Amino acid sequence: MKKYVVAHTHWDREWYFTTSDSLVLLDQVMTDVITQLQKDEGEQFCLDGQISIIDDYLTLHPNKLKELQTLVENGQLEVGPWYTQTDTFYPGGEAIVQNLYYGIKRTKELFKTYMNILYLPDTFGFTHQMPMIAQSFGIQDAIVWRGVDFAEMGIEPYFIWRGQDGSKVRVATVHGGYGAFKKANASQLFQEKKLTPLLAEIMEKTAQKTLLLPVGNDQHNIDPKLKQTIKSLGETYIQSTYQAYFKTFDASIAPVYQGELRGVRYTRVHRTSGGVRMDVKQSAYIAEQQLTYTNQPLHALAWQYGLRVSSEVIWKAWKNLFESYAHDSIVGCVSDAVANDILTRNKQALELGKAQENMIKKLIAIQEQGGQDDIFVYNLELNAFSGYKTIEVISYDEHITLVGAKSAAVIETQKMSGYPNALVEKPEGDYYEQEADYFIHTVAVELEIPALSFQKIRSEKSQPPLIISSGAEIRNRGYHFYIEGNSVHLTTKERTYEDIISIIDDGNAGDTYDFSPIRKKGIELKLKKYNVKSIGNSQRLFLQYDANLPYTLEQRYEEKCTTRLTVDILIQLSGEEAPHIKITTKNTVLNHRLRVGFKTITSDMSIASMPYGYIKRPILAEDKIPPWEQIFVEKPIDIHPNSGVVGVVSKSPSLFIVNKTLKEYQVVGDYIYLTLFSTTDELGKPNLAYRPGRASGDTTKKGHIRIKTPMAQCLKTFSFECLLLETDTIEQALLAHGRYIHPAVFYQNQRINLFYERIDNKIDVVKRSLIGRNPTPTLSVDVPYIATIYPSLSTNTPNIRIYLLKNLENSTKLAYDYEICNLLEEKISVQRLEKYKLYVLKPKQKK
Repeated sequence: MKKYVVAHTHWDREWYFTTSDSLVLLDQVMTDVITQLQKDEGEQFCLDGQISIIDDYLTLHPNKLKELQTLVENGQLEVGPWYTQTDTFYPGGEAIVQNLYYGIKRTKELFKTYMNILYLPDTFGFTHQMPMIAQSFGIQDAIVWRGVDFAEMGIEPYFIWRGQDGSKVRVATVHGGYGAFKKANASQLFQEKKLTPLLAEIMEKTAQKTLLLPVGNDQHNIDPKLKQTIKSLGETYIQSTYQAYFKTFDASIAPVYQGELRGVRYTRVHRTSGGVRMDVKQSAYIAEQQLTYTNQPLHALAWQYGLRVSSEVIWKAWKNLFESYAHDSIVGCVSDAVANDILTRNKQALELGKAQENMIKKLIAIQEQGGQDDIFVYNLELNAFSGYKTIEVISYDEHITLVGAKSAAVIETQKMSGYPNALVEKPEGDYYEQEADYFIHTVAVELEIPALSFQKIRSEKSQPPLIISSGAEIRNRGYHFYIEGNSVHLTTKERTYEDIISIIDDGNAGDTYDFSPIRKKGIELKLKKYNVKSIGNSQRLFLQYDANLPYTLEQRYEEKCTTRLTVDILIQLSGEEAPHIKITTKNTVLNHRLRVGFKTITSDMSIASMPYGYIKRPILAEDKIPPWEQIFVEKPIDIHPNSGVVGVVSKSPSLFIVNKTLKEYQVVGDYIYLTLFSTTDELGKPNLAYRPGRASGDTTKKGHIRIKTPMAQCLKTFSFECLLLETDTIEQALLAHGRYIHPAVFYQNQRINLFYERIDNKIDVVKRSLIGRNPTPTLSVDVPYIATIYPSLSTNTPNIRIYLLKNLENSTKLAYDYEICNLLEEKISVQRLEKYKLYVLKPKQKK
């Protein structure tokens, strides 16, 4: 049996060390790699599947590009396809796809070729639709490690992985890890203790005739002695590349598996990491949504108008997020110094997005001759919009109405005091005056707006509205919330959900990788007060929950509850829409996990969205988990990720939670609990309740130190949003999520507060002649779909990525306006567009 030995380095851009630290290491390692490969043309090396390593190195040594190009051309250096190695559970689908898209384009720009493998050897498990994403880019092969369970999944180290849509990739598992054969040598001791036992274990599990042996580890350099080591081990050992190995893969004898890879028999996937460093996760999510659902469609709208707007700002912001979405980074299992770097990158990405949003909106307002009282409300979806958007209006008038809207309800007004000695600069001379007081009105406005367009409405002075501030209920035709017996209940068309909200706090003795409970039962926060406020079509129910909690871990063990924690919940009904919920809390205690639960119905199966699909998972109560310590490396706890939609499988309509930023859930009885945050004081600890044995994060290795993480206590204020939707299909919940996550984008070309928008006070533009208008990208598709629009790296024109929830049997009408392409923007010939697949639609240039 032949063994293909592949030399590689695994490059964590940051972990307990920073990106700056990593750059210094990279300077040495890359220079040594280049020198060794040039010295021996028979040597080969893999640069960890992420082209950002090359970009980083070229910032130090731009003169090395030609040498690198020669090595890639000679087949000695494998590069790409990712920009950075992404996590697959916590980024949104757009972020994963953009990472791979940008990585491939960048690698081809530098080297004309790339390693055509879905290479993620250290990611903490994999979503079930990664085969579809790979196939959509023309990638046929994948290399993984974590999350594979041969026994439970009925597979072997080399298998076929099938996506929800039917796409297949060939998978090689680096059994024992990407570092299993680090520091390989031909000594008898290495062969007896490491090589022979692991090879025997792999051969026992596979029918393949060739094996894959990666040699390398974290930040490892090239080994100049490896070639001689391989020669000494015998002729069955071949120094090679990953791509060469897959040419020997026999797919005809490989077992097939469909589903996610989150098994914990051999590897830790850190199932309870979804609430760790929530500030990091939330800031990344907010920036990602800004780019996906505001900047990219606004860029398309600017293109439609013929405005000169660069897409480079968008890609610069995306690159910041690609770095933040590496698995250690977004999970949060990093040092505080690294967490600071991640938060800064996310902040910069958001600032770039907000500033460009401001610029485009102002340019359009100038073209449309918008006055001070005109408000432009955008629909940046590819579908027509009909419903409510919550916007803000700045006015000198204390009471306003909005002309041009179907309805409008001012739900909150904030008075702002004018500056007493405001400088006025005029060409004829400067002077000072008393600035007038003004008001910022929050308005729920009902509108109908065509796809990828806007509606201009106008603010006018009005009489004070009728405000009803009494009662203990809000209702529309579908949802009725009411207070009874010091609890909140919900009645829908289907049933009554008694005690609809549950808030539970648990002590956490865990680390930045995993939650570790202190007691079986947490502390429940109780409803303390409530009030109702109704204005026009807007009804709001304000709830406040609180409890006294232990401040420290020591107080948890002693059961001393000394510190008050409150959670404020706002439930809003706008017209007949599903209830929107906002949860706000200021974290005041240490080492704990806070979760909010919503009542649903009892089921034996949960269902949740994941990037470009959904998955059903068996519900297993924690006390029903059989003895596991001798079988698994972490507890197979029934806590799972989601990408915005969670419900239970039912034959009748039930409640789905459609949410933003809350990535972790668990079904307990008839409640779906979402983790708001999970805080801790240390990077990695040994012997946790859910993860016995060594500490994750290398912190208990010889010569290493324990790393405290006070920032991971997250003593700050958090806000979360979700809506409750009663439906009997996940598809309806997915469509609702697609609409829900589109933000309310609006603009008022006012001069009252020049700092309301990010850079309004510095934008100095005049109405200009346009470079020529372009047609509005619209879709005429008669099956449910989810779509995003993005600027092509090849043409800078807007393309559409579309994901179908049902088959489109006849694509002729669609093909009249668009070229149907794969995710590399290569034209494909298809009559039928299949559900659960991704396609790119390139607008045809009509003469």
